[in-house]
Amino acid sequence: MRRRSKRNKSESVVESKYSRFEVTQTRKVISSYGGVGSIVETPRGSILIEPFNKWRFFKDDVHKDERLHIKDRRFLNRLKFSFEKLDALVKVPENTFDGYYPEDAKKTIAASYFPKWMFCPKCRRFDHIDNWLKNWKNEVKDNNFQPPKCFKCHSKAIKNKERRKFYELEQIRFIMTSPSGNIADVCWDRWVFSQKKKSKEEKENDTNSIKRLDFDNDIPENIYFEYKVSDKFNNLTGISIIAKDFSGKEVKRNNLSGLFSLRVQESNILDYGYSDMKVTIRSSNSVYYPNILNSLQLPNEEAKSDTEEAYRLAEFEFITSQTDYESEDGYLTIKKISEDLYDTSELKNIYRLDNLKMTSVQVSFTRQEPIDKDYYLQDITHQTNQGQILKKRHTSEYGLKTKYLPAIENLGEGIFFEFDNETIDEWQNNKELQKRAESIQKNYDETKLSTHEYRTITPKYLLVHTFSHIIIKELEFLSGYPATSLQERLYISDDMQGVLIYTIAGAEGSYGGLVSLCDDTKIGGIIRSALERAKDCASDPICENTDLSGQGVGGTNLAACYSCALLPETSCEEFNRFLDRYALNSFFKDK
Repeated sequence: MRRRSKRNKSESVVESKYSRFEVTQTRKVISSYGGVGSIVETPRGSILIEPFNKWRFFKDDVHKDERLHIKDRRFLNRLKFSFEKLDALVKVPENTFDGYYPEDAKKTIAASYFPKWMFCPKCRRFDHIDNWLKNWKNEVKDNNFQPPKCFKCHSKAIKNKERRKFYELEQIRFIMTSPSGNIADVCWDRWVFSQKKKSKEEKENDTNSIKRLDFDNDIPENIYFEYKVSDKFNNLTGISIIAKDFSGKEVKRNNLSGLFSLRVQESNILDYGYSDMKVTIRSSNSVYYPNILNSLQLPNEEAKSDTEEAYRLAEFEFITSQTDYESEDGYLTIKKISEDLYDTSELKNIYRLDNLKMTSVQVSFTRQEPIDKDYYLQDITHQTNQGQILKKRHTSEYGLKTKYLPAIENLGEGIFFEFDNETIDEWQNNKELQKRAESIQKNYDETKLSTHEYRTITPKYLLVHTFSHIIIKELEFLSGYPATSLQERLYISDDMQGVLIYTIAGAEGSYGGLVSLCDDTKIGGIIRSALERAKDCASDPICENTDLSGQGVGGTNLAACYSCALLPETSCEEFNRFLDRYALNSFFKDK
């Protein structure tokens, strides 16, 4: 727990099943950090965010207050392509917190402890949280189980008149996920007692060494478990789960060797499901892939298509058609800056957005593998690389029939760079450039994050994306804005070629500092310095001469590494992929 900071920062309060509260930044509730279905690490354990309809904010009908609805008609119309009954986008509730209780108990986000199997770091007793709570109430006669504590050590301390009486429980690192979007604890009791031994024939035929559990036999009664770690081994062999009877005698022991080969069918531990659940570490990226859509609020209310490309094209066309624009509500201001401020003929135009409003909505999430943005709103069945069905899990248990979706609305500012399409078309008609783009496309097709993701990699894509990264890096060097406070929004297709670099309220540079760079020739100096810096890399000649097998995630970069072009993943829309300084330098060859 912590007391509320005096800074003006938007915060939300998360309430666990056991009436314990935690504070998080509101904008992190819909982000790659967290959201419905995510595991959020807190100072006193990890929690799983429940579906939107389980939040007290939703149950108590606070969400129906129109003052909490986001007025982005264009975005709402787009979402209705999939959510036909959608009435409103509801702001994630903001709340104040005094260190003990929220100011408004109705404006809280529901969560539960996860993983639910916990152990005491002192006595090493290991059990499910429900059993810990039951024993705490029975033996300690106390309802104060916040945070979860060891009843055994407490009782012993009272008996021996020890000063320290409370030992907070720790959660185990391992969990199970399925492509159906389900998440569960590992069946630790069955891992100890009913690990199925393979026959010699099964071992010879099973090249993947998959482990299965036997759910036919009952677990012995009158036992408890301990979680022990050995100093002799630094791998899973050194971690053991021990079953003991109430006299303290060891009944059964099994280490965690081979744990990641375990497969458990969902129907064995859940009420539904036919997919296999597999073990992973709870902090693994594969546990949670949020499907978040962003929208730059525009005055028009139409959404012509549910595809991401068509939606962004409307934004691109609106921005590039303005010279000096301010919306009626004042939340969108666009000014085309004079070409005299930047001597870069390869750029067609630069626009400063003194004010902008960005809406973010989480529509669903997947586990184990991500899907492409264009499939967030489409009811299409996907298959994993192992041939199992990959299912989207929606933010509300009402699924596509929901009337409300949680959203956040951020105010900010940005700089928009537009390239000249004719110049790009002439430039990319080059065999060497085509060869490099084709090699990245090949590497991407072979090793992309999932089978449900699609990109067409062209020299134009490499150019605009790499330009975005080196400008953000330059803003770090010359302007002092950390890259983590800046984000890119790419506009790249046959019909558009540009990038918006923006920052939102609460981040460094969000109070006029970013757009002030466009007041004079500073912006030109930043562009020239960035292009000059991109000609060299601390890792050259290795980075510059990367062969066509590529480097980075799946070999999807060529001349680009952390020393020259890669950004924090919160700033990049493409997970630091599809970058090549060669393409950039050949386009700006005179700079």
